[in-house]
Order: sequence, then structure tokens, then C-alpha cells
Amino acid sequence: MYSRIQLRLNTSAATIRRVTPRQTWSTGAYRNVVPFMTEPLTAGLRAVSQRSPYPWRLILAAMAIMLLVNIAGAAIVDYVWGEFHYTEDPRYAAFRGVCYWVGDARTLNRISLNGYTDYFYDLSRRHLTDLPDRSWWPVFPLLTSGMIALTGDGVCSGWTVNLLAVLLLIPVIQAITGTRRLSLLLGLAVIPYALWLYVGMAEGVFLLFSGVLWLICLQARPDDRTRNILAGAGALGVGALVGLTKPNSIALIPAFLAWGLADGWRYWRRAGRALPRWTRASDLNPGWVAVLASGGIALGNGLWLWQTSGYYPFYVLLAQRTLWFKQFYPGDLGTLLDYFAGGLDQFLQGRVDLLGLEHLKRLTGVLMIAILAVQQLRPRYPGGPRRTVPFYARLSLAAILLLMFFSGQIHAITRYAMGNIFFVVLFLTYVYGSDEEAAFWRLPGVILRCRAGTFAAMLRLTLLVLGLLLTAIVMSLGPQLGI
Repeated sequence: MYSRIQLRLNTSAATIRRVTPRQTWSTGAYRNVVPFMTEPLTAGLRAVSQRSPYPWRLILAAMAIMLLVNIAGAAIVDYVWGEFHYTEDPRYAAFRGVCYWVGDARTLNRISLNGYTDYFYDLSRRHLTDLPDRSWWPVFPLLTSGMIALTGDGVCSGWTVNLLAVLLLIPVIQAITGTRRLSLLLGLAVIPYALWLYVGMAEGVFLLFSGVLWLICLQARPDDRTRNILAGAGALGVGALVGLTKPNSIALIPAFLAWGLADGWRYWRRAGRALPRWTRASDLNPGWVAVLASGGIALGNGLWLWQTSGYYPFYVLLAQRTLWFKQFYPGDLGTLLDYFAGGLDQFLQGRVDLLGLEHLKRLTGVLMIAILAVQQLRPRYPGGPRRTVPFYARLSLAAILLLMFFSGQIHAITRYAMGNIFFVVLFLTYVYGSDEEAAFWRLPGVILRCRAGTFAAMLRLTLLVLGLLLTAIVMSLGPQLGI
């Protein structure tokens, strides 16, 4: 009798050890997948008392280095943009490039100081076709106003807010990926078009809130009512915050919605007739968390559009469509290809002007998004890594391309790309590799020795170089490119 009981205990323990590792409902029922899709808030947080402690040294080192890199990058931007504008009027030297000249920094700073108005910089009235202040979503100006109140700095508080958000984004990315590689975390500084992480604009804050929302959704667990209720409430609140930060958040809605519906359907099918229908659809179902996240994003955007419409429904969107002319006919692939053909023709003839360079830069944005969206799809090349990519991340990247294609406007495609948390995480994990893959500095050796995975190593190095090159281009030619 004793031996039978002991045998059953040993068998149960072996089964538990065999089934437990990294099984989740986030990417498919009971499949072993990479940590950054399955282990929310990192395995490190739970492993403090188990295997390895939380990597505080790694996080602090990455944040310290990122601080120095961001300050140096901001100095470069100040020099480049200052040299371009100071020639117009020497008095412009009083304004830093990262705080005033780049993109929408001066508009966001003015809103933070004076609130939302209907006037231009010279206090003249706006025309109907001019962008109103309410074209900029309210969270970043609100945070900047708080920083102004704390520091008294009415010029560069927006840059300070964005810098703090970029630094806090490092532990969020580490939590999502579970990485122990310093290079992957520091790669955030040179993701493609990283200019927007160095200036006083909302991209860093938007990425931070989007990453936190991703982490919250990863907390959902089947049959854990308390955990799902807390995660759902957090997802709804943070989702609304994301929706009130930037209109780019619209591209996140399909991803979180599809994620939640897929998780909910898996739970429904697994439970079968063992549970009543209302129980399978209750808070025991983990799919509600991601669904609430998408609902929160839609709620945030809806509240701002409703508040800014007045007598003109969707006035903010109509003003933007009127101001930004169409680069191609919406939904017309031929005119889109013709738009890119101009830049490619100049490149092949060796006489690329600024307009052609701008077309090529936007083409790289489309290609970068497409490459990361289709990676790991079949057919796969031999010797490459078997890295699982969440289907909802692919869906968010596809949503960016669809918004661009059916709006006829491509001028902001690079900002939409680098401001998407799924794009950032997929780029970092693709280029710098997971902990089980070769580090990027070992890739040249893999290529020279023609080892297995040579083609994959060449692709990773190519994207690494492209990220550095595109960041350098937008930093050095930003004023002339009109970004």
C-alpha cells in the first residue's frame, strides 16, 4: 500500500515538473514559448526566492547608460536643429532644438503653459483648416504642466518628462522580454527613427504606458478570479490613459481585442460542459483583460474626440485630413508604388535630393514594419531561430499599414512605427536576440564560418545597421526633411 502511494506521488511530481515550464494562455493553450510572451512581470519577480534574483544591476546600469546617451543625443539634435534655424534669426538661439524646434515640441510646451486655446503663436485667430490645439491629446501636456510646477522650467519640461519616460521604459521592456542582455535594453536608444525619444514630445510617454498595458494584460490567468478582476480594472484604466496620450493608440485596439477574444475562446473550449456558460464567460475567463484594454483605448480616444467636436463632429480629424494633403490615393496600390518610385529612381541615378530622401525614409518605415510582422511565418529558412511572435503583435503592425494605406497619408509612418510598443519589442528581440541566441557581436563570426543560421545572422546585422543609419539620418537631416 505504501509503495503504491509513493509511486503515485512520484508520478504526479514528475508530471508537474514536465508540464509547468512557461505554459500560458496568452499565445496558445499549453504551449512552451519564449518568456516575453508568457511570463508577465518577468520570471525574475517570482524568482527572487527561487532561482535568480531580479536583475537590479542590469536595470540600473542600462538606465544610467541610457541617461548619458539621451543627453548626448539631445546635444546633437540641439546643434543640428539650432544651426538650421539660427541662420534665420540670431534670436532663435535662445531656444533649444529638443525643446522648441523639433516637430510639435513648441506647440505641446505652449499648451502645457497656457492650456488649450484657439489662437496661433502670434495670437491671431485660426482658420477652419488649421490644426487646433486639441489636435494634440491631453496626457503629455498635463504631465508637462506638472513638471513645470515642480521645476519652474517653462521651456524644457517636456523634454524632461519624455526623458524620464524613456528611462522607465527600460524596466518595462525587461519585464516583457525577460532578458538579461544589456545590449537589448540599450538598443532602445538606436531603434529606427529614435529621434523622437530624444526630444520634448509624447513618444516616450506613449511607449511607456503602452508597455505597462501589455504587462497588465499578461497577468490574466484562467480560473483566477481575483487576479483577473484586478488586471481587468488596471487594463481598463491604463487603456484609457493610453487612448488619451496619442491618436496612434488606435492601431493598438485590434491587437488587444483579438488577443482577448482568442484567449476567451480557448478558455471556453477548454472548460467545455464542465462549467455553466455564464461561468465560462465570467471573470474566471482570462480573455476579459485584453478586451477591457482595447475598450479602455477606445474609451480614451472617444472621450477626447467627443470633448473636442463641439458643433462639428470629429472636427479634429477633419482638420487633420484637410491640412495634410494626400501623398497617394487612399486604397490605391498603384499610386502608393508610384510615390515610392520617385525616391528609388533618384537613388538609382545617384542624385537623391531631400524630397527623394524623404520618400526613401518612409519606404524604409513600411519595409521595417512588414519585416517584423511576417517574421517566423512559414516557409522558414533553415538554421534560423524558432522565436514565437504573438499574433496580436503582428495584427497591430498590420493595423499601422492599413491605416496608412486607406488614409492616403504616409507622412507620419515612421513615428507610428517607433511609437508602437510591439514594433519596438519585436525589433529589439529580432536584432539583439533572446538569451538563447547568439549575441549580435558574435554574428560576424557566424557569417564568416558559414555556420547554421548564417542567413538569419545576416538579416539581424542588416536591421541593426539600418536602425543606426535611419536614426542618424533623422537626427542630422531632420530640419531639411521637415519632420
